[in-house]
Amino acid sequence: MLDGNGALVSRAGAATQVPLNFLTFFMPCGTNAPEFWPTGEGENYTMSRCLQPLAHLKNEFAILQRLYKEEAGRNQDIDNDAHVRGHASFATGGSLSSEQAVEFPSADQIAAQALGGDTKFRSLPVALTGVRSPANQGDHISWSSKDTYVPADNDPLVLFNRVFGDPSGIADPNRPLAKYKKSIFDYLRSDITDLNARVGTHDRVKLDQFLSSIRDVEKQLEPTRFQVSCEAPTGIDPRLGGPAPSSDRGTGAYSNERAQLLIWLQVTAVACGLTRFGSFMLASRSNKRQFNWLGIPNAEDGHHGISHDTSPQGLEQQSLIVTDEIKQFAYMLDLMQGIQQGDRSLLYNSIVFFAHEHGHGADHDFSNTPVILAGRAGGQLKTNQHVVFNNATPYSNVFLNIFGWLGMNVASFGVNGKNPLPRISA
Repeated sequence: MLDGNGALVSRAGAATQVPLNFLTFFMPCGTNAPEFWPTGEGENYTMSRCLQPLAHLKNEFAILQRLYKEEAGRNQDIDNDAHVRGHASFATGGSLSSEQAVEFPSADQIAAQALGGDTKFRSLPVALTGVRSPANQGDHISWSSKDTYVPADNDPLVLFNRVFGDPSGIADPNRPLAKYKKSIFDYLRSDITDLNARVGTHDRVKLDQFLSSIRDVEKQLEPTRFQVSCEAPTGIDPRLGGPAPSSDRGTGAYSNERAQLLIWLQVTAVACGLTRFGSFMLASRSNKRQFNWLGIPNAEDGHHGISHDTSPQGLEQQSLIVTDEIKQFAYMLDLMQGIQQGDRSLLYNSIVFFAHEHGHGADHDFSNTPVILAGRAGGQLKTNQHVVFNNATPYSNVFLNIFGWLGMNVASFGVNGKNPLPRISA
């Protein structure tokens, strides 16, 4: 936020440099490859059907093709399920080291451990589905060490309490959220008054809109309504940050409305300076997520089963699902693009690493794992391009670019990450 003279206002009231943020975004079960990859290369590529939800953000990301996630094929004697190894290799540079551990910590946690000590949360992993207890390597993508996963929040009410209240996120059923909400804003009243006095007119309006959007979310998060019906907020103007009503998001615990509420809370935590690092898992292979709102009847094995159906109907359903999932990624980027930090956006000051578990769904193809890098990394990422690499280009090399943009001196990552990728740095 800016003061009346256009200087960035920090907590202490002085101008400060905006640090970069790093988020990862995971999708399971691969794609219908012919309808996922764009045609053409460089800036003059043609957006594919499945990526159409991102078309309006073309200047904010780069699509990376033919990255080989060779490490996903390691240690099949530990677990020969390609999906489990696909999860384990998402951002770790390796695969499994045992039935309950991976070979290396994940990139988001390496960065958080090095740079995330000055915020309320060192990192904030979030997941719509795929969080089970005890630990299962196929249900986690964020690892602080090879033996320790970082639990992901999948309950919007608990996540709300963590972001705006107690870091534990424990919700007391004997204390209604409405009363809890009132105490939060009563407590913040003097801080809000002080901040209003220090920022410019435009940002006073923005602050009021932001606080109003938080209140609207709180009203929708009453436990008796949300936890039972699994419905998420409606009626919130997306320009203010919260999810708006839609007819194509479905209902239930795995709905897109619930996903978008979790995304909104994670992005809000980043925007408020409560964390700089996090991961978001839309689903895991094991969750059997259904997509009734797309007109797809329930399948015995959900999305996973559909991803292995190579009939024309199965491929069409896979494309519908992937397109719907890309909409949720676009929702995150739209939120970040709409939040100003000085004269730039939150998205400009961030790196968002998106990847599917593997390439073509039916084949468990790790030789062409879809990767999208979004945000500008503070101007360091060359966006608005489709880059096609040589077939043997290691997938893990991209994390060396990310570490470098974050200002970290990391020479290698995992078993195959040895050199930063060419053509993607501005």
